[in-house]
Amino acid sequence: AGSLFSIMIIALHVVLTQWGRTYNEEFESYHDFEHLPGRLLMGFRILCGLLLVICTVQTRNKCKLQHLHKFYVKVAIVGFAW
Repeated sequence: AGSLFSIMIIALHVVLTQWGRTYNEEFESYHDFEHLPGRLLMGFRILCGLLLVICTVQTRNKCKLQHLHKFYVKVAIVGFAW
């Protein structure tokens, strides 16, 4: 299930990226907010970031090793920012 989810994420990203490039030939135009694929791609990235934070916080809360708690917070912050 995890590998299928990963493949679906990659496929959606590729489709939205290529669809966005049909509006403009410049390489970096795929994530513009000026067209629907760009807005969908940015929304998708934000959704993935929120999902990362939720899963990381749940993992942190279940973790019994106190020295890993700070690590999970850092992973959530850096992962969402990226």
